[in-house]
Amino acid sequence: MLAAINTATAKTNAIESYVNRKVEEYKKSLDTASLPKEEVEKSVAKYKESIKDEANEYGEKFVENSQKEEHARHINNFQRNSEAHNRMKALLTLKAKMNSIEDIFKFAHDKLGLKTVRPDAKLLSANIDKQIARAKQSLAKAYKNFNEKSTDEQTLEFLNNFSESVGFNDNEIQELEQARAMYTANESLLNSTLSIHTEGVTRDDNGNLEYNPDELRYQRKQAELK
Repeated sequence: MLAAINTATAKTNAIESYVNRKVEEYKKSLDTASLPKEEVEKSVAKYKESIKDEANEYGEKFVENSQKEEHARHINNFQRNSEAHNRMKALLTLKAKMNSIEDIFKFAHDKLGLKTVRPDAKLLSANIDKQIARAKQSLAKAYKNFNEKSTDEQTLEFLNNFSESVGFNDNEIQELEQARAMYTANESLLNSTLSIHTEGVTRDDNGNLEYNPDELRYQRKQAELK
């Protein structure tokens, strides 16, 4: 009932806006300064009547387009919320699987085929924790009743309660999200390792690689000034 009232109101407002705009344009075409006021009013009234069907059609199209836009917004919101939901649950489930260094190594190395070693497991786990923190922030933006400071247990409870009513749970998507999370963690690890081994390495005047501690100190000083 309320939706029907809102639709009718939107159509009425659209029609009035359209008619007012067209009337103003019509008045500019009249020599209102030389015409009697009564004649101008009659002419405007006649013009309004002539565009009645046109204005009604405009109102219907306005409502139709508004409904399409509203539907598109709902779809986009659902997709965004579903993505945030599944990513968050995937990360928490992944963390729950990683009870030991061996668990992390097996998932990264055996299941995903990553060329990782056991000592890297702690660094991978730390990166997953960072991803979880960012995912909680995204979830808080999607749902006003979710607190990004919630514990993992509270977050999982929120997701489970919510998924029962909207059917967001998708095991296949969550498995892909877990793989994506581990690939992201591994990429961060590789970039960090590469940075350590290449920091201070520059090319000399002949284009040969060399370790230049002075350049390294300069780079660090410049970074501090930013």
